[in-house]
Amino acid sequence: MTARITPRITAALLAAAISGFVSAQNANFEPDAPWVEKPQAPPEAFATDTLIPVDNPARSNLSFGVVPETLSVGEDGVIRYVLVAKSPSGAMNVQYEGIRCADRTVKIYANWRAGDGWRDRRNTEWTEWRLAPGRYALRMGRDALCNVQIVFGPPALLIERLAAAAPLR
Repeated sequence: MTARITPRITAALLAAAISGFVSAQNANFEPDAPWVEKPQAPPEAFATDTLIPVDNPARSNLSFGVVPETLSVGEDGVIRYVLVAKSPSGAMNVQYEGIRCADRTVKIYANWRAGDGWRDRRNTEWTEWRLAPGRYALRMGRDALCNVQIVFGPPALLIERLAAAAPLR
């Protein structure tokens, strides 16, 4: 008597073989560790005479610029920098911020005041670029700092790209 292999048996054997292969693949899969932010103190000193202008598409009479010497890329993938907002009268607002390309968010860590230095912000949260009050983070991330969801390169390249994307003033 000869054994006859029916299409149902063939399909069952094939399904069993595939499920064993998939199980072996899943056993070797290790998910990425959850992202952890690594705190970094703001720079102790900075100069505002070399600002790289940053376009702010929101209707504002303020001009924005990044202090190039402060731009860094942390081990956690956060691009940190000092941003200066100047009014036409010369008043300045200085912030230490970070941009995450991975999820297109921005965070303000601290504010600087003449005579007082840096003051940490309370309740700082990551905010989507498109929802942030200033639209400059959206422009910086999209036009110069991020390549889709990864950092475009080392600080020197990011500074070059920011300068190339700078609005004419």
